[in-house]
Amino acid sequence: MERIVAADDPRLIGRYEEKLGTLEADMALLTERLGKVGKPARPFAEILELSLQFLANPWDIWEKGTFEVRRTVLKLVLSEPFPYHRKEGVRTPKISLPFRVLGGVCSRNEDLVPQKGLEPPTHALRMHCSTS
Repeated sequence: MERIVAADDPRLIGRYEEKLGTLEADMALLTERLGKVGKPARPFAEILELSLQFLANPWDIWEKGTFEVRRTVLKLVLSEPFPYHRKEGVRTPKISLPFRVLGGVCSRNEDLVPQKGLEPPTHALRMHCSTS
């Protein structure tokens, strides 16, 4: 600080003032960002609505979206990057947890009739013929 105060060169004083100006602008920007920390960018209801729309039909978002939107859809649907093997080609991707859970709920076979049927099992009926 003593060197700054003792400076006589107008160019040096100008550079000091310029640097102080940029530091003050950076400090104001960081103070503004600090005020926003912990606050959501959007209201909870809006985020929930967007999430439910995505989970309901990600294909629509994929079809209508830009390149960036499609990349985001892939990141949300797949739990890791799309697998590819040099010799075997494209491999089966690992699906993220929400879609695995939804897939399990949708693919339950609770509503189907069991393979053995509804009637109790019967023994084979024997038939007797009078002719041989």
